[in-house]
Amino acid sequence: MSAKAPAVAAIVLAAGGSQRLGEPKQLLELDGVPLVDVAAGAVCERGFTEVVVVLGRDAEQVRAALSRRDGLRVVVNEQWESGQSTSLRAGLEALDESVDGAAVFLGDQPYVPPEAIDAVLAAFGTGKIAVVRPRYRGVPGHPVVASRSAWAALMGVHGDRGAGALLDASPASVHEIELDLDPPRDIDTWDDYRALSGGL
Repeated sequence: MSAKAPAVAAIVLAAGGSQRLGEPKQLLELDGVPLVDVAAGAVCERGFTEVVVVLGRDAEQVRAALSRRDGLRVVVNEQWESGQSTSLRAGLEALDESVDGAAVFLGDQPYVPPEAIDAVLAAFGTGKIAVVRPRYRGVPGHPVVASRSAWAALMGVHGDRGAGALLDASPASVHEIELDLDPPRDIDTWDDYRALSGGL
């Protein structure tokens, strides 16, 4: 009898202040759809047990831009100004007790390759790995999938750092998957946005 596949939830970190853009990047449109909704929708399509979107600045505006989807919940991080670590903590604390692992996505990376998500979930699904991280042609990226046993360490990260800071400090605990794919692009600047929106 095969072992039961672990229940994995997804956390989409979308609480940032968009300092370099000067306006909420979560509301920028890609093909007429707000960035935050593009990112959340792509994650919801991959069959996670639940999806938690963590909001911060302009939370009500960004919440209104999200489509209603089964299994999607919104959490507001009131401490978002203290950095990404607080949003990661808020997301982990919001997950159901039945969840075995959490996949962490960045809300400003709307186009994570589906095959990358499937690859890290397949590796995590063996039940023998605490943390899985993809490498896109050698570049570490997201989604990072962490078992519940690793959450306490992730919650101990402080400041404007996410899971990557802890994983870089403890490489022995991380299983990395090499992918022959370009890394998903962040939207941090107007040039980034124009590149992803076809130059509009």
